Amino acid sequence: MEEKSHLLPYARREDFKVGRATELSGKDRRLYRFLEILPGVASWTTLIGVILMSIYLPFVAAYFVIAFAIFWVLKTAFLSYHLRYNWKRMKHHMKIDWGLMIERFEYDHMYQMVILPFYQEPEVVVEASIKALSEVKYDSKNIIVVLAAEERAGESAQTIARNVKDRWGNKFASFLITTHPANVPGEMAGKGSNATYAAEQARKIILDPHGIRYNHTLVSIFDIDTVIYPDYFNCLICGIL
Repeated sequence: MEEKSHLLPYARREDFKVGRATELSGKDRRLYRFLEILPGVASWTTLIGVILMSIYLPFVAAYFVIAFAIFWVLKTAFLSYHLRYNWKRMKHHMKIDWGLMIERFEYDHMYQMVILPFYQEPEVVVEASIKALSEVKYDSKNIIVVLAAEERAGESAQTIARNVKDRWGNKFASFLITTHPANVPGEMAGKGSNATYAAEQARKIILDPHGIRYNHTLVSIFDIDTVIYPDYFNCLICGIL
């Protein structure tokens, strides 16, 4: 039986990894399938319904269109307000010396694990992300890098991963290359499945053998073209501790 003691309670459920209705049976399958098709049905019903109402119930259609337009005006205003508010908030936070902010904490035991799933991106993109990681304002010996390749990407992805590790691997506490298998039964291939596989491999190969506690490890999953903000980890520590 697969060991699940390290997972949170909700992740230990047998249906936690269900990705589509075909992986269920009975009432659960019917309910899941209904929820799958509901967004599409709602969209098509709205579009077709407006056309039919404009023919048979024009006044109702007019009221609906007006209400819909008002809804989107209010929604746009709401989004614009919060966009501006958070832009100003971000500018304020970028001026903070986060290294100074976390001096009052004991955080030498905290590891930062960065998972970077990639597929067919060029080596220059991958290397730019790793280079930015090596320049953050955080002890690089407490940073674990997991470069998560896809088997479907072929040998070229493996070559890129090895080249990057050869150049930058000694800059971090650990530098792990994982290869997410292709055509896993019942799995939807993509960034999420790749990152999940990489995290599990990191647990088995790095955390457990080195006695690194799970609650002393902060995991960040970035796009492969992410150029990390230098104070990101300090800010993260401040928010956690």
